[in-house]
Amino acid sequence: MANRSLKKVIETSSNNGHDLLTWITTNLEKLICLKEVNDNEIQEVKEIHTQLDEFVRYISVLENTDDLELHSVFISLSQLYTISIWRLKDEYPGVVFDSAAFLTNVLCEEDVSIDDGDTDPNQKKKKKKSSTKKKKYIYSPAKDIACTILVQLFENFGSSISSLIPLLFNAIFKNLKKIMEKSKYYHATFMTTLLQLFNAILRNSNNDDKILDPATYAKFSKLSKTVFDSISTDEKDFSVTFVSVLIECWTAHFKQTNFIREHSHDIIETIYSRFTEGEIGVYGFANDETRIFTAKSLAEILFDYYFSKNILTLQEVWSIYVKIFLNCDTRDVESGCFESIIHLINLNLLADNTFLSNSKYLDIVLSLSGVFSSYEVNNRSMNTLSRYLRYFQHMHEVILPHLNDSAKTQMLYYILGCSDTYQSSSKSDSASNFKYSIDAKPETQWLTLLQLDFTYVLISDLGSTFTTEENTVKEIRDKLVDLATCEIFTIRVHTVEILKVFLNNCPEYLSETIENSLRALSTDFKSTGKFIFHKNHGHAFIIANLIKGAESDYISYELIMRITVFSTSFIKNNTTSTSSNLYFKGLLCWILLIGLMNYKDEQYLKLQIPQLFLFWKVLLTHTYTYHDEDELYKNLEIRNHALTCLLTYLSNTTIDKEMAKQVSYLLTKCSNFNHSIDLKSKNIDNALLHNENRILQVYLKLEKYINSDFNSSLLILIVKNFSDPNLYTESSSSVLGSLKDIGNRKVSNKDDMESNIVLESSINTLLRQNNGFAFGLSSKITGDRIVNLSMSSAYKYDESISGSWPSKDYNWYNIFEVEVSKPISPILSLDSLILLYGSGSYSQIDRYAPQVTTSLIDSSMELFSSVFPFLNSKIQYSIMETLNLSMFSKMTTPLRSVAVAANVCSALHNALRIMQENNLELDYSVGQLIIESIKKIQFFNDIFLTKIKADCVGLLTAAIARTLGDEERQKFLTEQSRIFIKNVADMDEPYLRMFHVLSLATIFKYNSQYANFEEYFDVIFALMRDPHPVVHSWSLKAMHILLEKHLVIDLKTAALLLSSMEELLVQDKYGIYGRSTLRCNYNRDFNSHVAIGEISRTLTETVGPNFLELNTKVLDSFRNITLSMLISNNILNSITSIKMFENIATFKMKNILNYEIFILASKSIIKSSIVTGIGSSYFDTTFTGSNELISRTSSLKGAFENFDLLTLLYKLQMEEFFMKEMENLSWRYLALFPNSGSVKNYFTEWILHTFKRDNHWFDKLYSIFNMSLGRLFQSYNRDVSALLEVNGLKKSSEKEIKGEEEESIANVNQLTDTDAGGLDSENLQWKSRQIILNLILMLCLESEKYENLLLALSNKIADLIKISFRGSTVRNEGMKLTGLHILNFVLKNYSTMRDPQVPGSSILEQQEAQITSALMPAFSKGSSPTVMSFAITVAAEVLASNIMPPDKLGRISQLLIDLLGNFKDPNSGIRIGEAIIVTPKAKRKIELAVLDAWAEVVQRSITSSNDALFSFTRKYWSILVPLWIISLREYMMIKYNDNDSTVQVKNDSKENSLIEPRSTKIELYEPVWLNFVEALGCTLDSDVQVILASLNDEELEYFLFILFSQCLEAIVKNIDDHSVKMQVLPALHNVLKSNLCIKSIFEDDIITEVVEIMDRLISTGDSKEEFLLVDIISDLIIGYSKCNATPETFLQDIDKLYELLRLLMTIISERLPFIKYNVLTSEEDDNEIKISPTDISLLKKTFIAFESNISNFDNMFKVDLYSCLLFIIGKIYECSHREVIIPIILPLFKALVKALTESEDEKNIVLLEIFYGSIKDVIYHKLDSKNKVATILILLSNGYSKLSFQELNQCANILSEALNNPATQPIALQGFKRIISNIFKYPLLQYFMKLVIKRFFQDIQTNDSLSQASIKTKLIIQFSEEVIKQDHQKASLSIALCLSFFAAYHSAYTEKIDNEVASGIVALAKLDKNSFKEAISSTISPQQKAIIGSVMEAYVKSQSLGSVEEAFQLKSFD
Repeated sequence: MANRSLKKVIETSSNNGHDLLTWITTNLEKLICLKEVNDNEIQEVKEIHTQLDEFVRYISVLENTDDLELHSVFISLSQLYTISIWRLKDEYPGVVFDSAAFLTNVLCEEDVSIDDGDTDPNQKKKKKKSSTKKKKYIYSPAKDIACTILVQLFENFGSSISSLIPLLFNAIFKNLKKIMEKSKYYHATFMTTLLQLFNAILRNSNNDDKILDPATYAKFSKLSKTVFDSISTDEKDFSVTFVSVLIECWTAHFKQTNFIREHSHDIIETIYSRFTEGEIGVYGFANDETRIFTAKSLAEILFDYYFSKNILTLQEVWSIYVKIFLNCDTRDVESGCFESIIHLINLNLLADNTFLSNSKYLDIVLSLSGVFSSYEVNNRSMNTLSRYLRYFQHMHEVILPHLNDSAKTQMLYYILGCSDTYQSSSKSDSASNFKYSIDAKPETQWLTLLQLDFTYVLISDLGSTFTTEENTVKEIRDKLVDLATCEIFTIRVHTVEILKVFLNNCPEYLSETIENSLRALSTDFKSTGKFIFHKNHGHAFIIANLIKGAESDYISYELIMRITVFSTSFIKNNTTSTSSNLYFKGLLCWILLIGLMNYKDEQYLKLQIPQLFLFWKVLLTHTYTYHDEDELYKNLEIRNHALTCLLTYLSNTTIDKEMAKQVSYLLTKCSNFNHSIDLKSKNIDNALLHNENRILQVYLKLEKYINSDFNSSLLILIVKNFSDPNLYTESSSSVLGSLKDIGNRKVSNKDDMESNIVLESSINTLLRQNNGFAFGLSSKITGDRIVNLSMSSAYKYDESISGSWPSKDYNWYNIFEVEVSKPISPILSLDSLILLYGSGSYSQIDRYAPQVTTSLIDSSMELFSSVFPFLNSKIQYSIMETLNLSMFSKMTTPLRSVAVAANVCSALHNALRIMQENNLELDYSVGQLIIESIKKIQFFNDIFLTKIKADCVGLLTAAIARTLGDEERQKFLTEQSRIFIKNVADMDEPYLRMFHVLSLATIFKYNSQYANFEEYFDVIFALMRDPHPVVHSWSLKAMHILLEKHLVIDLKTAALLLSSMEELLVQDKYGIYGRSTLRCNYNRDFNSHVAIGEISRTLTETVGPNFLELNTKVLDSFRNITLSMLISNNILNSITSIKMFENIATFKMKNILNYEIFILASKSIIKSSIVTGIGSSYFDTTFTGSNELISRTSSLKGAFENFDLLTLLYKLQMEEFFMKEMENLSWRYLALFPNSGSVKNYFTEWILHTFKRDNHWFDKLYSIFNMSLGRLFQSYNRDVSALLEVNGLKKSSEKEIKGEEEESIANVNQLTDTDAGGLDSENLQWKSRQIILNLILMLCLESEKYENLLLALSNKIADLIKISFRGSTVRNEGMKLTGLHILNFVLKNYSTMRDPQVPGSSILEQQEAQITSALMPAFSKGSSPTVMSFAITVAAEVLASNIMPPDKLGRISQLLIDLLGNFKDPNSGIRIGEAIIVTPKAKRKIELAVLDAWAEVVQRSITSSNDALFSFTRKYWSILVPLWIISLREYMMIKYNDNDSTVQVKNDSKENSLIEPRSTKIELYEPVWLNFVEALGCTLDSDVQVILASLNDEELEYFLFILFSQCLEAIVKNIDDHSVKMQVLPALHNVLKSNLCIKSIFEDDIITEVVEIMDRLISTGDSKEEFLLVDIISDLIIGYSKCNATPETFLQDIDKLYELLRLLMTIISERLPFIKYNVLTSEEDDNEIKISPTDISLLKKTFIAFESNISNFDNMFKVDLYSCLLFIIGKIYECSHREVIIPIILPLFKALVKALTESEDEKNIVLLEIFYGSIKDVIYHKLDSKNKVATILILLSNGYSKLSFQELNQCANILSEALNNPATQPIALQGFKRIISNIFKYPLLQYFMKLVIKRFFQDIQTNDSLSQASIKTKLIIQFSEEVIKQDHQKASLSIALCLSFFAAYHSAYTEKIDNEVASGIVALAKLDKNSFKEAISSTISPQQKAIIGSVMEAYVKSQSLGSVEEAFQLKSFD
């Protein structure tokens, strides 16, 4: 299609939008993916560009262009046009200007048509002719295209086309003027585009200052005035975007030198007034859409004044903001100010990367703290002031990633006034201290709170890394404690929150801090002087907060008990007293108790509860008699605290029915008392409200148990709380109404400003109220969802209401926008106890609770929702009637009615959601009543209410439908849907239609399996084409709801939908572009394009892989939708588009979308979010580029979602598309945003997917870990510098390295750090480095699985140890642990590797010092017990891994020895290095770690037979063994001693009698007990005496039995966990192999269970486990024989023994199924057996076990067992795998033959005979030679004598052959030697040897090879020797035999062997001289004699010995 002329395509098209967009999409894909451009490609690009020009010419002269009003297509066209120019401009430099000039002509309505073949003169004529055509200056598609492309051309090439500006200015203003004349010319999009062009020119032309000449300015100013005037008189509406651009255009005017010159004397005033009064001021910030552009303009102007022109100082800039902020009347401006401030900070950061270095950010914060001026503080409500604080918190959130750790630390020190190094350098020390540091004066308390908030942020962010100096830590701690006990309540509670975070980071000071506060309290409680409440309240609050969430490693149980006793003993004596001192003390004790309820220990709570229930009963159930208001108030306060204590208790325990009943009773009594009070005053009312709220919160905890029988009077009260129309109206003077003023000194006009304007009745209006109570609207209601409270069980659910649009939180400024519609502030000081009873937050969005009135409404709604579903239908009905009365009451103000409606609908909605989740039914009458009520609610144009109402309708129909049968159900649904379909048809009112169409969709959503999809689909589909924006947008939304629930969609529907979506996307009569202002504005919030995107995305999910079956036209449409959305410059659309791509990629459909484009877009979103700011480009700049510093609005959420996408692509193995390009970007993200899970997952996935291919991973991680930020951002800063130059913000005199390819940072050598000086040499923040450490550890652990990778890493050992040192020196538990884990990895994997330079020693030996220094920081001050115990384990690994002998590892061996010393004195704390351990639990943790470490070392010293290590550890056995035994005993006692929850161990001292509970103790022992068992096993094995020194025989037996049973229990519990079994089985073996008899094991029940467990293990385990099992079974068999040594006892339990043997057999039969007796195998069956090498070794081991055990049995059993085994062996000989298996069983076979032949019993021989008879055929004919030889040899050499002569003959031949065959020679030779040695034992062998020797003589004559002959000679000599030794009579004969063989040997080989023969003869002579002589003289033949004589003569000569006789003489005499 691309090659067809575009003009022709359009001329012949029936569907312009589709065809044009398809042509554009196809070519866009082509151009974006062009890599290197060669001539052909350039021509193609040129062709595309020409086609586009031709198309514009063509439509500029078309008469009817209605169906070409396609602005969203023109945006894509503009992208294509600009990209083509980028590709062409190097080859054709003129193309930029020519194109721009051509488009300018089109915009100026000049004639641009060309006639083919015309010459120049004619053209002139033509021009003349056409000039008569009148210019209209109104919209036409051609002008729209021209204008759109020109905006983008100016953004890209502004400076090269500036000569066109005058023409363009003229055209712009003429067109705008004409458009605004009459409404029929009006075109919202075209006007906006014209103005965008004006702004693009102002921003991008190179002569910035002169650009706005007076004449143009006049036109512009006039235009602006006209627009704003007609807005203010409501005469005309304008598109919001148009107004935004108008405001942006003003920026240029304020930057002009003339303007500045004119106002040089009052520039600050001028800017201030322009942005507060004037047009911009009034409209700019007020509208949600224009606010952000106004903020951007203000920031740009001030940036220009401060940075570029130096007119203002930074201080003055901030003062302007403070002034604007304070002058405003609405939250709009406040939010706008902060959005602007952030944009400004980031512009400065880009221009100067030291802008936030050191403490500069703190200066900014303090300059802006001017918003807390004394006037403000005195005249504003807490609600408003606390919102000011939130603005600062949001600002910190955005800016914090850009601050480095040292800057954060420095600011923290400044605020807290630490006398640290940072300040010693500053000159005006005291001054700067004073300027920053914090104080607690009432008049500056808000400023103090601001600093405290910042401190909280800094401390949370820095973790424990800044606490390096002890004195600083103490200083900070003391400062915080001072603030936490100051006079001002608000400061106290905020400080405690910081103190808690701070001490959780430095937990070693926790105990001390609590002790100090407790001491202070007890002193003051005892003293008789004045009781200073604020100080003591501070201390009590500190203690209570520190207990919550603290580790029991740091706070001892004993301290908790002291606090408990302190508080309960006081309350016991003074439960209800209200005299002043006693009352205050009582309150503090209750606060302590609330804190104690959070102590993580069920046991402790169980102990305290009886006493507490007593207190609660006394306090809450009795009616209190009071004399005056004061007494009553105090009593109510105490009740409040007691209720809070109850609430906290219920949050920390499991509630049962019984308890719920008790508590419920207390609450009822309490409520009754409250209602009986008739004394009225502000204070009492407030206390009562708090009280009621607490009661409801407690009920919320009980909801599960009380929902069915709920107290009805309470129910009525609850309903009244959130729906009474007479409360919370402005005029009402009711008590509750007036409560909102509590705490306000005076309410100024700002907080009540809006009450006198007539307002639209909608939730939006309520949410923008400034009066702090929003007419009683619940704080659960936000603009787009209902939030759940943390108290409620529904807290986890967060499902937005059906029909919600995607949230706006993709934009970074959304946090500020949310504040605009947040009328009620959460404030900590209104309910400070939430820190104690809350679960970390009040609701899903707020950390603290709002004022009590609002909180009460929230709790009531939450409780109503959880109770209503379970009431019976009558009560439900009457409640609904009550609610109706409230909702439709005429007695109230409209806004109160909206609030009531919203509260009621939200409460109902949550109730219905609970019914849906629990499948509850709703009675028809109740359901109908609710539906009617919902329909009756007015306020149709309120979006929130409409959505909730519609969702309720869906939920209601589902709840009613559940009461019906299937058929009825469908009927009912059809009936309901018909009603709504009819309503849609009958009513034209758009908002009503919206409600009905949404209701239809939700009915389908909640009843999808019963409803008929087509029926709903058709109605909604028809409505989508309704041009009214409300109906159009919401019908699309309804369609989306429908499709999300319709999981299977047919292709026809999908095709129809996609084509329609494209149509609705491109046409200007729908959606955000087009003529209508109303439509453009409505679509700003409810953008139909976003809904189209969502529908398309849902389709990609449901159609899935079937997408490929759609026809090409539909696929084109789909491609068009995705690409248009991708480049639409709307983040929501881009993200949706990328998610569609993600779905397509997941199904691996390659040819539907072009992957590369989406990945580029994805990368662009990620890159643009590094710096936070508001984008200035009107176009998506991914593929074209831009000259703006910040071209697109950053979106961190978008960036992280794109990281998720890339992570998914790794999983789909598509990394080649992006890995390289993303590398540097991802490292930068890791540096800035280490908290992001998405970034972490990205790296994890990246490493996991590439580490096998890429062996540079460790280098990368290592270099980034050590890299400076400056180096990391070097190339990024280079790009920014280039942009700064373009914008004239930087002199280009500095040397810039441009144009070089961005290299991967991680691979570049560190030394190229050019900008290492100053700020940039700062390292990455600690969190990033922690992640890198974790990644390194992961890489190490993953590499363990691959030999080659481990080997590759071995070159990096030094670096690994270095990085582990870097980790372990940081003051942070996580990093220390990771560092140690890396060290542990190195030791475990590389200690055995040898050093290539010094082969004898370990490769780690040279690293010994480094290893020690990496290990020792674990014992520095502040290390946690967890870190230390792991470090002790690592120390053991260092010793055990034998890098060096222990005496050379002095520090480490000394450490372990010193640690043993701690066991001497159980009462003192443990001291290791600088660390001290105080609490018993932590101490026990360390002690067990020490014992565990020693256990490891001792075990390894024994198993690795390392003598040096053994002798080192042997000295300490006598200390260790008793300690191990005691620890194991303790473990058993804790584990099995259920009767008492606390356990006394004999050596514990008395005051520790309050031992901590079982559960915490057991978890300490779980990981180590096995190791102790193994160590004891090893020591038992090598020296029983050591253990007998601690236990006598009987004790030892019981002890071992218990260990045995422990191991078995561990196995049974973890029967599926291989790693656990592999730990436990060796330990079990160790226990059993000690040669001690454990009788208990063989008791009946026990052995049965043991056998069962073994059986399970054999059937489920793998071979590794079975190897160990063979050992264990063998141990048990040996144990049996030991325990039953006499034949009688042996016989008694013989069945147990047989069971054990059966287990061994099972292992064999699993691998060789054919041996089972009842299996009749045919040949083919056993072919399927697969036998692996592992199986072979296992079988070998099992057979050996059989052999070694059976031989020790009594004879009477042997026969049975032998016959059994022979049967198996026979089966093996017969099977087809015999060749592999026989070698395994030969040892067993040999043992059997030997045993059977040696026994006296005839039966045994018969056994063998039968066996031999059955397999001899196999032996002689089927076996291969090796096995054949081996089998025959075993039979012969062990004396089997039942062979026939024929068989003996055969055997002789076979064995002789075997000697001749090199393969079998070694076996045969060995066998012959055995036979010869047994020749006199078994007579048969003599006959056999005769045959053999005969055979030898034959062989020698038929020429054996020389080597074979020589072997036979040796055998014959051996034979002779044996004969001479055993039977002297035959000596001469045997010598003669030898000599005759020598003769034959010599005649066969003559000279070669003379010497050999001669020395043989000499040897014979030596054996027996006389026999030798006899043989020579009388036995051998003369020829032989001659031969021997000649050989000897030759020999004598050669040895020169004289004569033969002499030789014999010499040799013969001793």
